[in-house]
Amino acid sequence: MNKILHLSVICGVVVMTIPSCKKQSNTPDEPIPAVKLRHLTVTPQVAGSPRRIAAATITDEGSTLSASWTAGDWLSFCNLSRQDHSSEPPVLYTGRLEATTTAEVSSLVGGVTCTAEDYLAVVYPQNSTFEYIDASTGYRYIIPLSGQDGTLGTLATSYHHQYGRAHVTAVSETDATATMGQMKSLLTVCKFRFKNKDTDADIPVGTLTISYSTDDSSNGKYPQSASVTVTALTDNSGAHAVANNVSAALTITCPSEQNEVYAAMLPTPLSRTYNFTVTNSVGTYTGTASAQLNEGEFVVATLKLQIKSNI
Repeated sequence: MNKILHLSVICGVVVMTIPSCKKQSNTPDEPIPAVKLRHLTVTPQVAGSPRRIAAATITDEGSTLSASWTAGDWLSFCNLSRQDHSSEPPVLYTGRLEATTTAEVSSLVGGVTCTAEDYLAVVYPQNSTFEYIDASTGYRYIIPLSGQDGTLGTLATSYHHQYGRAHVTAVSETDATATMGQMKSLLTVCKFRFKNKDTDADIPVGTLTISYSTDDSSNGKYPQSASVTVTALTDNSGAHAVANNVSAALTITCPSEQNEVYAAMLPTPLSRTYNFTVTNSVGTYTGTASAQLNEGEFVVATLKLQIKSNI
């Protein structure tokens, strides 16, 4: 599997700030701001050359991906610094932030229960649910890998997972200011094309299955999801997607037969060998390929498969 490009700029620098809010000085005559629901306005500030934020609209430019926000895109957040202990298990302070502008960079808005010096986990897309484990382990959320359909649009809105940690720097009675550095892409985006090993003709894809090729119990299987564990001290470099539920091959069913298939795959610290099976209206094709997949990469690969059976 040939890697075409290391894509290190598919997510951008996001700085959360409300220009009109001033940081609380908390002099002896002033009460410490309470933990309460506050309106958070996220204003991206881009230093130097523009950076793209990986969001719901992704454009394939051949060997690179460009991304932009669409007004109404949602991100999830979880306050990593506190929980509501009035019940057991404790209730987490979670919610959504919304992009306000259709553009390469956009302000985000949302209601956040917080006070100054809190840390928030901010994730995209917003189809993840946080759970609190314990004080030492922190929080965990699950990101899906199964259910992909091979299209760039579905990958962008449901599988292009990003992580960022925001730091609340100041609050007023109703508003809050926070900063967040560049978001991190947790998975590897792959674009596959397949050719007949005997004729070199393109193989249209109806269904693609991907699995590990190993000599152990993982042979023929692939993670159906991944878990991400974070604490308030976990910056972007410490957030990783770890294999979960390695129980079956990853099956990608396309809406119709297509020559290019996009897949969000789990990064691997070392090179691994994968099984590939393509089924279309003509027959079934199989083959293997080896690659090391890294976080945030866009991998473009053309693989040659052998026909296994005719339909």
